[in-house]
Amino acid sequence: MELRHSGERAPWSAAAVAAAIALTLPAAAGAQAPTNKPEPKETTPRSWLVVTGGLIFTIGYAWAAGTAAFGEPTRFDNKEFGSPGLFYVPILGPILFDANFCADASDHYRDVEPNNAIDRQEYCGNIMALFMTLPQVIGASMFASGFVFPQELPMKAANAGGFSVLPTSSPGQLRVDLRGTF
Repeated sequence: MELRHSGERAPWSAAAVAAAIALTLPAAAGAQAPTNKPEPKETTPRSWLVVTGGLIFTIGYAWAAGTAAFGEPTRFDNKEFGSPGLFYVPILGPILFDANFCADASDHYRDVEPNNAIDRQEYCGNIMALFMTLPQVIGASMFASGFVFPQELPMKAANAGGFSVLPTSSPGQLRVDLRGTF
């Protein structure tokens, strides 16, 4: 059987047409049509946010803790202002130190020089407290965001990489092979 279209011979045969029709018709009773199952996905934290945030936080905290451990206390008239131990408190430590320093300095100058009070701006509002707090806040925010907003990876991509250690031996030698995939 030949199919003709407008008087010309068609480039397909009856068998090809029957096969094309069979592919487009629904499956026969009892047979199941192929289903497009979604690919399984794995939810993982965004590692770049977790690592970068942790690193930035650690730098800011190490700066504040180093100031507490190795910094010279601020003294006026043999009185120490502020409590350097507050720097060990993550994120809020430098701000708490600045508030404590300001309160101690206010008390001191109020008692020592009530008539010649120094402007509070000279001893309150230390900019270093802000510079020690910012990296801790930014780093902690990035670290938390890595877990709060995870990424979904296809299961095969999530488990694609790996390493294996295989002991192998041949006559006269024993060795260990390390094999990895990316």
